[in-house]
Amino acid sequence: ATTEKPQLFKSLEEDKGFYRTITDFSVFDYLDFGETYKICSATGYSSISLKYYMEYLWFNDHPESNLNDMEDVRAYHIKNQTSKLMDILNVKYILAIKELEPGKFFNCLLPNENFLPRAWIVNNYEVIKDKLQILNRLNNKDFNPRESVILEEQPVWNNEQSLKEMATSTL
Repeated sequence: ATTEKPQLFKSLEEDKGFYRTITDFSVFDYLDFGETYKICSATGYSSISLKYYMEYLWFNDHPESNLNDMEDVRAYHIKNQTSKLMDILNVKYILAIKELEPGKFFNCLLPNENFLPRAWIVNNYEVIKDKLQILNRLNNKDFNPRESVILEEQPVWNNEQSLKEMATSTL
């Protein structure tokens, strides 16, 4: 038996851009919506989780914490859905449940106007080796991911000429 595709997902299909979504899994009916409706989710498929990525998601909700305090994040539920870290993850829509009146809920799409593209080019970089310091810097209000990237090690340039060639090359 097939069921009618919810209007929420029909609306997402109308946006032909490259973006990701996040949702409130604690109350959302469509836990496998990404696979079912071919919609990219920032949390991915819960059976396959990259530890560093899950730490990033966890830190989004616990910026004052130490990564040693991190709970099991194989299928992490994002609580802070409006942070700058969500912008970096290319989250364009937040799928949410809103309560109209006591006991009456509806699904809605909340747009994130500040989302970044999946890939972009920046002119500046910072080198930070410590994972917690990287996460803190990404979350810092002074950090602008549209202008700078964080690297874990200093890039190695073969010589001054290759650096100039890279700077003037076209894509």
